[in-house]
Amino acid sequence: MGAKTLRYENGDQKGEIKFNYSEDARRARNAGLVRAHGESAQYRTGLERAAKYDKLGVPNALSLLWSAMEHKRLVARDQFLPMLDRIVMNETYIARVAG
Repeated sequence: MGAKTLRYENGDQKGEIKFNYSEDARRARNAGLVRAHGESAQYRTGLERAAKYDKLGVPNALSLLWSAMEHKRLVARDQFLPMLDRIVMNETYIARVAG
C-alpha cells in the first residue's frame, strides 16, 4: 500500500520511477522484491540483536523468521545460516527440560 519508488543506479546510469499502483507485472514484481529485501533485512537485524542482547527473545525472533519463510517473504535465505549456526552451537539458547 502507498506510493513506491524504485531506483536504479549503475555507475553514471541512474533511473527512478514512482507509482502507487501499476498493472505492469514487472513493476509489481520489482516492488515486491524490494519489499521482501527490506523485510528480510529487518528479520536478520532482529535475530542478530536478540542473539547478542536478548537471549530470551531469540525464540520469538526465530518464530517470526520461520513465519516469514513459510509465507515466502524472505530473500537470500543463505544470509541467515551463519547466525543460525551460531545459535545452534551456543548452549545458552537451548532450553533444558528437567526430567
